[in-house]
Amino acid sequence: MAPKYRNPENPKETWAGRGLKPRWLAAAMKAGGKLEDFQIDGISKDGPVKAAKKKPRAKRKPRRPAEPA
Repeated sequence: MAPKYRNPENPKETWAGRGLKPRWLAAAMKAGGKLEDFQIDGISKDGPVKAAKKKPRAKRKPRRPAEPA
């Protein structure tokens, strides 16, 4: 999963927006920062900009019943 948010003080620290907020982000937001302030450029609120839709998955073939022994 691609990261959506980055710590400006330490660019190696990122967060994909899933699970608990990392400590650096929680502390920054408690100090008055907004989540949008840490958003990585080129990524919208809904996620990264996608060029095309994925192909639908192929349907599975039904299983054959087991032959009696």
